[in-house]
Order: sequence, then structure tokens, then C-alpha cells
Amino acid sequence: MVNGVWYRLHGATLPPVTEVLMVGEVARRAALAQFGALGGDSSPVLAGHLGDGKALWQHQHAFYLPEDRDGDGWVDHLLIYAPAGFNPTELAALMRVERLYGGPLDLRAEVLLAWDDRVPGSADLAAGEADTWESATALILPRHPKRFRTGRPKLTPLGEQVDGPEDQLRREIALRREAGVQVLPDP
Repeated sequence: MVNGVWYRLHGATLPPVTEVLMVGEVARRAALAQFGALGGDSSPVLAGHLGDGKALWQHQHAFYLPEDRDGDGWVDHLLIYAPAGFNPTELAALMRVERLYGGPLDLRAEVLLAWDDRVPGSADLAAGEADTWESATALILPRHPKRFRTGRPKLTPLGEQVDGPEDQLRREIALRREAGVQVLPDP
């Protein structure tokens, strides 16, 4: 089953890496539009939630990951990845995504690779592996950091704020696999 589709983006002006959230949301809308054009009713994997609005359990939804592959500060590739894979209609919809447009964005999307990550090495060209990840954008926390009524932060046994960035990152990574998270100071 295909887990990921990797695209090269083209346009008169590529968006800066600071606009990855907009690019990801426009890509999500494009995928859902193509799914609908194929007669699909709804896709929890592409949408990220069930028909009743509840989020998919354990993040089995598609991740829309714009990237600056050549390091020049402009978004030039897009990776759409779902841990459990895409069904045939979802995959067909993703293969039909040829344009990302909305707001100031108007890009052409060229499919470079689709892969099944159960096949060793199949995702290496698009995603590869890394021991260290650095975000180009701010982390958007799904939960508010916890505080006592006095305003003092509630702390975990590790001395970090409950539902603070480090706590939430550890929880998110634990959902996917056992791994340590270390927050490095800004350079």
C-alpha cells in the first residue's frame, strides 16, 4: 500500500519557507477536491478527521509536509505521507493533484515518487532518515500549557511545563515510536 507521494513544485514565484502552513493547507484542499472529483464521499485520511469531526486516532491521517529541498529559503517540494497508507481512490486523487492555488499561491505540482514504506529503501529519495530534525516554523501546540491558578507553571517529573512544547513533543513522538526528544538551544 502506498504511504507517500512526493512532488516537485513549480511556479513564477515559490513561497518562502515561512509560509509552509499555507502551502500545506492549500495542498490538503487540492487533495480533497481531487478526491471529490473522483466521486469520493469523504476521506478521513486526507481530511484528518472522521465525518463527525473527530480527529483520527493516533495520527493516522495524511501529513502535508512542504519542504525547501535545496536550502534556498523557498518551498520547492511537497511530501504527502500517511502512516497507514492511502486507499486506491485516495492515491488516485493524490496522483491527480497538478496545481496548488489559493490566496497568493499558484503552483504546479509534479509527482516525482510514490512509495510503500514497507519496501526497504523505497522512501529514501523523498524522506530519508534523520537523527535530528529542525523546524523552519513555529510549533503549533494542540493543547494549552498548564498553569496553576496563581499563574505558576505546572511541572512534569522532568521539571518541564505540563503540556509545554517539550512535553507535547515527547507525547507526539511516543505515539509513533519510542524515541527521546531533546530540545536544543538556539544557535
